[in-house]
Amino acid sequence: MGNAASGRLLALLVDPSLMTTHANHLRMAFHPLGARRWIVNWEQVARHLLARAEREFGESKGDEQATGILTELRRYDGSSSHRQRDLPLHPADLLLPIHVKKDDLEFRLFSAIMTLGTPQDVTLQELRIETFFPADAESEAF
Repeated sequence: MGNAASGRLLALLVDPSLMTTHANHLRMAFHPLGARRWIVNWEQVARHLLARAEREFGESKGDEQATGILTELRRYDGSSSHRQRDLPLHPADLLLPIHVKKDDLEFRLFSAIMTLGTPQDVTLQELRIETFFPADAESEAF
């Protein structure tokens, strides 16, 4: 799920064929027709997102849907093996810089993904809130 701003951003960067009612945002980033085509620092973004997905989905033992999306993301990323999930988090892992360039449009954002530390409900356990902020004045104007 996303708000109107995320819908506009995705419509700008993602092929319409991926925009379904319950589209997976990781798929829309990693898919060859997804946002990755326009992300200048894709290697950094992919490494960050895939490591996070492996940490979180790796805890979902027996969840076929989580295993399936993780396998799909690895296939799009070209990695056949598991990356190390057990690496400690660093302060730099909290913010993800994203540099987008599509045709004459160029902007920079930073993103933070928040989760609840000790959810008491399965719905809250699966909740991820991703926020995007402009990284410079030009991106803020956009």
